[in-house]
Amino acid sequence: MLFDKRIAGMLFLFTCHIFIIASISACTEAIYPLPVFQDPPEIVHLEQMLADFNVNPIDAKNKYQSKTYLFPGVKADIVMRSFLQSESVRFRPKEMYRLDNISAGSVVDIIGTVGIVIDNYLYIDKCIYIVIQEAQLPTFRSY
Repeated sequence: MLFDKRIAGMLFLFTCHIFIIASISACTEAIYPLPVFQDPPEIVHLEQMLADFNVNPIDAKNKYQSKTYLFPGVKADIVMRSFLQSESVRFRPKEMYRLDNISAGSVVDIIGTVGIVIDNYLYIDKCIYIVIQEAQLPTFRSY
């Protein structure tokens, strides 16, 4: 009888430890590591790529589509759950929740693969975002 109580007590303590560890780890913020490339992506300025698509869409498609680039200093005009938009380009995240800490007005470097044009929007897929400058949020005003 004494042996059964000791085993039951040890199992109870073990279960409590597991519960505490699980609840602590569930509250931590997700950390997304910066990507590492054997060959770093080519740097392309968004304005230049858009100009190329405006001048000759077929040549631009052949030049850029399905290739991964680094787009430096992109200003976020609109941030939705499924994309970040700057001008007529929509950058779709590689992983869900990548856009949680980015708001309109932020400046980010983006690594992504050029996709297709749909409804006058160029889509860049599998994007990874590195925030360079966070947006200035309006100050709180009392009522």
